[in-house]
Amino acid sequence: MVASMKQPSDDPSLPAAATPTGRARVTPARRRRQALIWLVGLVVTGVMLGLGLWQMQTFRTQGQDAMRARMTQAAVPLDSVLQVGEIPKDGYGRPVTTTGRYLPEQQVLVPEPDAPGRFRVVTALRLADGTVLPVVRGVVEGTDAPPPPAGEVTQTGLLLPTEAEPESPAPAGQLGTVRLQRLAQLWPDQLMPGFLSLDDAGAAAQGMTAAQVDVPSAAGQARNNGYALQWWIFAAAAVAATIKLSRDAGRGTSLISGDEVDDAGDNPVEKSGDDVDERPGDGAREATAEGADDASIPALTRGNTPDAGASGNPRELGTTDR
Repeated sequence: MVASMKQPSDDPSLPAAATPTGRARVTPARRRRQALIWLVGLVVTGVMLGLGLWQMQTFRTQGQDAMRARMTQAAVPLDSVLQVGEIPKDGYGRPVTTTGRYLPEQQVLVPEPDAPGRFRVVTALRLADGTVLPVVRGVVEGTDAPPPPAGEVTQTGLLLPTEAEPESPAPAGQLGTVRLQRLAQLWPDQLMPGFLSLDDAGAAAQGMTAAQVDVPSAAGQARNNGYALQWWIFAAAAVAATIKLSRDAGRGTSLISGDEVDDAGDNPVEKSGDDVDERPGDGAREATAEGADDASIPALTRGNTPDAGASGNPRELGTTDR
């Protein structure tokens, strides 16, 4: 007789079958737990990414609004906000006024961004202490710039920090940007740590139009970027934690639930009130020991009843001595 081959049972109460790799299969209960972990993890990650972007955008918007408000303030003396060899803490982006003499021989042209053929005219203004302040007198069409006014003049405009390094070299007599480090190599006098961009009235008085001014960055940008980076680091940590918890849930070792589950992952395992880990067979040994104690007690048979005679011969029950 040929023995029939038994097929694996689909009864959910039986332990889960092992996969060909030796791992227990992921049961529906574990899959639901993994899905919940991923849902929560993605929500937390998205919130942290959004907070980082919000941190940067809010600072940028508030900083630009504050700088625009600063640009409309009344002009203050230059020496009250800017000193030689010192970076001003609260001077860039505000109107200032100063007095000096232009040096016509120290002048360069800077191309206007996104405006071919238009140039900013940057001329050195020597101050009373002998230092030089670069001044953007205005914008001209072509390379022919009007000469600066002679004699001592008082100029008003926005105090701005040095610009970034140009992306490409400029022709002779030109600079890609108003880069103070570049001007220091061209002009022999000591430069102030900033440059002046004349307002509409000052540029018009010299036959030019005022240069377009980009709003400078507000103070604290590096610190704010650090806060945003922290949110994104938290988001990366949330992704890592989600992956770890999801894998643990698939193996049935997740810590998100205090209940232990059986191999199938569907039925919780009940524990006794004292959570005593009894060894298999302890109950059987105790029962055997109790049986042995009972067996050691002599049975009351007819041969050893209290009514037995001195001879030791048993007396039959129900009879009397005659």
